[in-house]
Amino acid sequence: MLSDQDDMAIVESVIYMANRFKRPMLAEGVETLEHAKALMALGCKLVQGYGIARPMPPEAVSEWLTHWTQRHEWRALATL
Repeated sequence: MLSDQDDMAIVESVIYMANRFKRPMLAEGVETLEHAKALMALGCKLVQGYGIARPMPPEAVSEWLTHWTQRHEWRALATL
């Protein structure tokens, strides 16, 4: 979506419709901070993907959360 205008048009349309119909949305497959920033700027506030975390067993979540708090560039998105 960052390098293809047609892909961006699709993403913009889906986000617009979800917001227009007051439906919750979650973007999947977010792999970079740049993707997350673009999605949030378009109005999608919930994202998931390898850029945030790879799948992990439940016992690994606590340690992941400890390191997540040190990822200031991602945490700063929560203030947008």
